[in-house]
Amino acid sequence: IGNGKLINIEALTKKGTFLPLLSSTPPQSPVAWASLATGKDPGEHGIFDFIKMDRKRYLPLLSIVDLKASIFSLLPQFKRTIKTKTI
Repeated sequence: IGNGKLINIEALTKKGTFLPLLSSTPPQSPVAWASLATGKDPGEHGIFDFIKMDRKRYLPLLSIVDLKASIFSLLPQFKRTIKTKTI
């Protein structure tokens, strides 16, 4: 910043807002990421742990797989996409 190489980051520091970002409750990765991706709290998106029990088959499931609507699935409505690159 300041040497002209990070112009977008510099613009954000001048025009954007900075606030502390607190973690979710419980403060676990899948809970926090699901909240960030959906804009909902754990009570709304239903992810409270890394795994949950499939009560019909009694098998553990990854919690994050069950997200119905995330920011990524809503992007096509606004004619937006995310491009990724695997290195």
